[in-house]
Amino acid sequence: MPYFLDAPTLAQATAIYTDAALTVCAADGVYSDGSITRVLSGCVLGPAIICPSCGTRCDDTSFSNKEDVGVYRSTVDLGNDPGDIGAIIIRFDIPNTPHGFKAVYDGITYNSFSSPIYGYMTAPSGLPVYMGDQDDDCGITSSSFIANNYDWDGSSYNYNGTTSIISVLPSQTNLTVNGPGTSIMVIPKVNLNPSSLDITVESPCGSDFAVYVSCPTPLFPTYTSQVAPTDELVCEYEDNLIYYNYPVNGNGVTLGLFDWIFIDPYGESVVSDGYYHAPTMLPLAYDWFLVQNGVIIQMGQCAYNSYVITRCADGLTLVAETGVGPVSIGQFVTISDPLYAGCVWEITSQTFATPTVTIDSITAYTNCDEVCVLYSVDNMTASTQTGTYTDCDGLSQPLSVDAYTIDYICARVGSISIDGSPAGVIVSLDSCNC
Repeated sequence: MPYFLDAPTLAQATAIYTDAALTVCAADGVYSDGSITRVLSGCVLGPAIICPSCGTRCDDTSFSNKEDVGVYRSTVDLGNDPGDIGAIIIRFDIPNTPHGFKAVYDGITYNSFSSPIYGYMTAPSGLPVYMGDQDDDCGITSSSFIANNYDWDGSSYNYNGTTSIISVLPSQTNLTVNGPGTSIMVIPKVNLNPSSLDITVESPCGSDFAVYVSCPTPLFPTYTSQVAPTDELVCEYEDNLIYYNYPVNGNGVTLGLFDWIFIDPYGESVVSDGYYHAPTMLPLAYDWFLVQNGVIIQMGQCAYNSYVITRCADGLTLVAETGVGPVSIGQFVTISDPLYAGCVWEITSQTFATPTVTIDSITAYTNCDEVCVLYSVDNMTASTQTGTYTDCDGLSQPLSVDAYTIDYICARVGSISIDGSPAGVIVSLDSCNC
């Protein structure tokens, strides 16, 4: 039965009729135009509800095929329930034979991958990106191919009775000396709808591929600095920004070569090309990474020339050079300046700042609370004050300071405690020597 609307589209209509004159209302029920559904009740249409995707649910299926020359199409249901936003991750595995790939979501064609072996691979806008082993190239840029079209039915690809002509430009190809491995594409989904993703795989040399689509999820946080033009300059930048990554060779917590790096957790915008200081995000040997086209292409070390040292006794910091050979962050050292004789310092970081003192020994200490220094306890109150402290042997001792008196005590760093913490008692570092 034909139906008639009182507006150009179902979304705009207020009612549905069975005659062109719009005088006879249609029966109550649910009506759809394939994109939305609306309930008609008493000749009044209810609110529009987006139709769910008819594709295969993300996370549920690997789209794989080992057949002849063909164009293989599939639709993925990404979901439109609350929470179904984030980064869509596509894994494309082609052992050797060259294949073309593109994905279309929300009217935008995506065709850029990061290979775990070769890194960034892409093609001109709107065209499939071709990847594969160059030894298995069947002349994809020098010939055109007539290919059967196959549609995914939820479990396999089926020939739909039509054909396509495959023609490949040299600018689409990223053929390599070996297969690219399982390559990663990231697509942003920032709204609940649309909820369908369309994938096309072109196989002019015969098909041997697998595609896996993960449901939308936020990317991994990445703690890094602002971008810098050189590896020397970036080492002076603090890693106080949060960007986002998806691993290709890393694991999300520790970055790896060819990992994707984005500004946002959905993968909408890659970071700018350049150097980033991220010592806490990289394998132990590295301090910075270099990004090109949103993909890490290199890692390196900062060539620091001095160290920041922090005095255990009171937190004073200085910049030091080493006079005893290589030293490491976390070690406890002394310095040659007689002004700081006996003081123990922890190496807390590296820096390019000009050093003002020299490290002259590495101690056996493993923590500042093992260090013993001389404190003054100034009791400015009118009564005797009591407390406790830890002596240089690590034993707890009682403490008593008479009214209006200054006592001097050798104690472990930070161990002096005055009962009640009265405002009139001041504990100060007197000397590093006990």
